[in-house]
Amino acid sequence: MSDQPQVALEEIELIPHPMDAWRAALNALIACAPGDGPAIAAHLAEARQQALVFVDRTPASAGTAKLIDRLMLIGAGRLVSDKLLATSNATEQLDGLGRRQRLARAMGTSTQSVYRQVLSLAEALGINEAQALKHLETRHLHGADQ
Repeated sequence: MSDQPQVALEEIELIPHPMDAWRAALNALIACAPGDGPAIAAHLAEARQQALVFVDRTPASAGTAKLIDRLMLIGAGRLVSDKLLATSNATEQLDGLGRRQRLARAMGTSTQSVYRQVLSLAEALGINEAQALKHLETRHLHGADQ
């Protein structure tokens, strides 16, 4: 037997309130909803009016529970993606990939196509990729940061 005191462990299972799940699913739905703020607000106001007329108090079926879980995951994924994009946009503009994406949008083509053009131009002119990218930016972007 050990002289060390033993820590008692207790397992606690937290069960969220159904209203918490509903709020989270609604937040996920709003995060994934198309349109701007006023369009979403109008839709929610209309849904609220309909909810006042008919309130379904039956428990959610397994399919509905799965749908709510998926909506919550989609919403959470979208929020995380938006945060990652917001933090990486500033550094991505300095990065070659960000510059190629911006050039692809300006040229109306894919990033892969721009990358192939950069490689072929670099090979044809005997310059490195950064110089070839700068050359394409000069040719296709008006007012690009050179």
